[in-house]
Amino acid sequence: VLLKNGITSAPVYDSAKKTYVGMFDYGDLMTYILLLLKKMEVPLEDQTMEMRDLIQRTSKSQNVPVKLASDLSGKDPFCTVLAETRLGAVVHDFGTGIHRVAVMDSQGNMKGILSQSSTLDFLMRHLSEYPQLQPVMQKSLQQCGLASSKVLSVNGEEKVLDALITMTYYEELKDIDQYPILDVNAKSTFGYTLSKLQATKAHRMWVVNDSGCAVGVVSLTDVFRVLSGLIDE
Repeated sequence: VLLKNGITSAPVYDSAKKTYVGMFDYGDLMTYILLLLKKMEVPLEDQTMEMRDLIQRTSKSQNVPVKLASDLSGKDPFCTVLAETRLGAVVHDFGTGIHRVAVMDSQGNMKGILSQSSTLDFLMRHLSEYPQLQPVMQKSLQQCGLASSKVLSVNGEEKVLDALITMTYYEELKDIDQYPILDVNAKSTFGYTLSKLQATKAHRMWVVNDSGCAVGVVSLTDVFRVLSGLIDE
């Protein structure tokens, strides 16, 4: 379903309980693969009932229902908001690391999924309606504190499995970008960076210095962390 529709996550519906029970994304898939291949161990005290059921089924080569693998990575939980929720409140949520929220009506029906990308697109298209955001748009990434961060890499000769282990360990496996390499200069303005993220629908940008060396990564979560300080919740 993810591949067919070109999406990175999908809500999981429990027909027996008649309710949504979680989200399934590529982070959950990678965690499932690592558990299946016994490349990841989860302490018994940290295992949920669903995880224990999943581990038992995989050890017996049994089919695993997707509801057991939803939110398996623990990095992108299923979060809901009412349709009447102020956008500012969602911006604050996105600044904490939440990537998307399910929009529900008062009867518990899902009206849609609101993502970091779609919210950024809305804010950029309606930027003139947010005068409090105008000053920060002219600041550089350096001035916003976004110009440098720890850059993680893997050797080109490493096994794919080892790369996945590294990504999972450092919580770097989130949304998948359509464009593999995109960068901005550390001196680029915050507004330019947001425009580039909006235009490419990317979830992160490499930050490079004048020599073209990667000195950091700026993600949508970083962007919303800055915006959340300027938009009233």
